[in-house]
Amino acid sequence: MHKDNFENRLRGAVVGFVMGDSLGYPAAGIRKTDFLKLNSGLIKGFTENKFHPLFHKLKRGQFTDNTRLFVLTME
Repeated sequence: MHKDNFENRLRGAVVGFVMGDSLGYPAAGIRKTDFLKLNSGLIKGFTENKFHPLFHKLKRGQFTDNTRLFVLTME
């Protein structure tokens, strides 16, 4: 595989991980029914969850420590 192609795919994987972490953290580890009771519906973009037991301080578009660990591992 060509080096430039590999680097582009690697960048895409990192960006995909970060976006997935940021989109998914508001519901991470919470049952769907519990999430829907406390929030205004399904996640349809970058949002926050003020009721999350671990990530209640994160704002829209931020990411969790999973991303920090992933980036450190990649480096």
